[in-house]
Amino acid sequence: MMEHGSVDASEVSAPRSDFSNRLKSSAKWSVIGRVGTLSASLFATALLARALGPAMGDYLIVYSALMLMTTFALSGLPLSVLRGMRLARASRDMVDALPVVNNGIAVLLAMCITMGSMFGLVVWLLGSHCYDGLLLRYLPQILIWFGAASLNWLLGEIFRGYSQFRWAAMLEGQFGGLGTIGGFVLVATPLYFTRGINIDEALWLQSAAALVSAVFGFRRLTSIQPVRFQFRSGDFRSTAWALYKDSLPVAITNLTSTSIWYIEMLMAGFWLPRSDIALYGVAKQLTRVVSQPLRLVNQSVLPFVTDLHMENDRVGMERLLRGSATIATLLALPLLIAMLLIPGQLLRICYGDLYADGGWVLQLVAIGTFVSVCVGGTGLTLIMTGHQSAQMRLAILISIVYLLIAPVAMNYFGLLGLVGLSSLMVIVRSITTLIMVHAKLQIWTLADFRWSVIKLALKRPRRRFAASSPSSKELI
Repeated sequence: MMEHGSVDASEVSAPRSDFSNRLKSSAKWSVIGRVGTLSASLFATALLARALGPAMGDYLIVYSALMLMTTFALSGLPLSVLRGMRLARASRDMVDALPVVNNGIAVLLAMCITMGSMFGLVVWLLGSHCYDGLLLRYLPQILIWFGAASLNWLLGEIFRGYSQFRWAAMLEGQFGGLGTIGGFVLVATPLYFTRGINIDEALWLQSAAALVSAVFGFRRLTSIQPVRFQFRSGDFRSTAWALYKDSLPVAITNLTSTSIWYIEMLMAGFWLPRSDIALYGVAKQLTRVVSQPLRLVNQSVLPFVTDLHMENDRVGMERLLRGSATIATLLALPLLIAMLLIPGQLLRICYGDLYADGGWVLQLVAIGTFVSVCVGGTGLTLIMTGHQSAQMRLAILISIVYLLIAPVAMNYFGLLGLVGLSSLMVIVRSITTLIMVHAKLQIWTLADFRWSVIKLALKRPRRRFAASSPSSKELI
């Protein structure tokens, strides 16, 4: 029996020789979590698109505001906490991770209270002038979902740092883990087929599912370590400020990369009809199956990038990242082909006849997404090796240019202008970030389709990679 408040070494601390076993466990639960979450998410989107009809555009605006708040509140905190925990593991003393975790949760609590209060005040002041009162109407659901989703995201990375990969699979991710999305699907599906659901009910159900998932996750964390907040102590203030400074570049990078879609949707609410917003939203959601293989392998190898970087094992890191990108690209290629050949049929099958004429939207979005998969996990590599500030500056530059051009494109070309410019921006950002990775770390992360690389990528990593790795020049 593990004593409350102590860290069980058998659960959360493994020697360096156990690297491959931990990576295998991480990969297994990442597959289970990602595939399960993606399947549930696609089903939930299809259910909502059919149930809400034209109101799907309103739902996507509310959802975008929620996700944008989550990005601001977390300020890149999950990855910074995870990196701090990996550094503690490298010192072979996971007790050092306790203040990182406690202060991370305390920072999150402070940010959620601040961000939630500011958002509620702004929405209340704007009232009907903000999307015809849409956000004010659903403000309670937004705030509950926002707080629970933020805690779930942070808890997921904490459990990953403790090698609790099963719990990480249930909680992690900005879109909501398997616990949140799966819970919503279990309740919403019978309601849809019996009497239907409206947007108000859908938001309440998702808020409740996120809250229940967060409660169970937090209770599990308290069984591993004590959770104590000492807001007035000097140690907390110094550690919290260090965490905030470390994570802020990650937050800005997220805001200007993965979260740029939410900014697009909120901007589109002023220029485009709700039907166009709904079409673009469901097409973007469907292309997640193209990017999901890369997300999956990134989550599997992410904790170990820092380990390899600390050992200055550039060759092993490159083989790990390029092998992962190669596998992800091979898995994504058939999905891209299907979206290019039968886009309208896919949209009709998944979301109904209302979206069948938007095949060209799906094609353009899928091309940009596939390019980002081919270049590999460039952004996460920079973050986990301490180069988040450089990535932040590049992301800010690209996003500023994009956000200045996007309103003009929507005004003159409507939905075509938004979709075309968005896909172009994804391609430009992917290539420039790839070049930055090589400039900072002297490695490449893009996919390599030589059979020798594919064969090694499918084997158990690190030891075999390091033993037979060619140099970086041989990989190019």
